[in-house]
Amino acid sequence: MGTVPRIRPGGGRHVALGATVAILMMLAIFADADAAVVVGWTGAVVTLGIWLYLVLAEAVDRRSGPR
Repeated sequence: MGTVPRIRPGGGRHVALGATVAILMMLAIFADADAAVVVGWTGAVVTLGIWLYLVLAEAVDRRSGPR
């Protein structure tokens, strides 16, 4: 998988915003579903979002060149 990307200062805001949007989307979509379904899908979406963030951060880190 490669090295773990260096997270730049201020990057936490994007993670927090993404997680908030994902949770709000899940609550809106599954407003009438069972709690277990909401928790399961929210966990899946947040996990996918974190994985995607790490992959993109590594790609951006590679593109910026050596330090």
